[in-house]
Amino acid sequence: YDYSIALGGVGFSSGVHTWEVKVDSVQRMIMGVCLGGTDLNKRINGGWAYYSHGTLSGPGQASKEIGEVQGKDVVKFRLDMDLGTLDVSKNGVYKGTVARVEGREVFPFVCFDYEQEQVTLGRRTQEVVVSSALDEQHLPLLCGRFIHRLIAVL
Repeated sequence: YDYSIALGGVGFSSGVHTWEVKVDSVQRMIMGVCLGGTDLNKRINGGWAYYSHGTLSGPGQASKEIGEVQGKDVVKFRLDMDLGTLDVSKNGVYKGTVARVEGREVFPFVCFDYEQEQVTLGRRTQEVVVSSALDEQHLPLLCGRFIHRLIAVL
């Protein structure tokens, strides 16, 4: 085997983040998040991951069978560092969650087992949560919306 690992350049330790991976060709790969400092010269055998043969797993958790990954599948990850969860959807259908992703900085990764495997990275977003308490950061945004609505009514 000739393992190649694509590791995200930005780690996450808080907040909610989503990204998509379009699988162009697959034989046997792993996708998910791993700890910083992971040895990129070896196959990743840890982290919180979706294995292309259909298994979703995380450290200290029972593996879940959620269906194999095929070429042209789009896998969406939703990492909630505040809850410590990684949700996985495939082709718009929720497949499962791994837990205990908490208290550490993690990085998105794809581990390729074969040279001809390929993915295309899609959209990445960070969700912003606005609490019920108004603070200075959100006040201009809310006031702007109110003024815009008021002008539309006049």
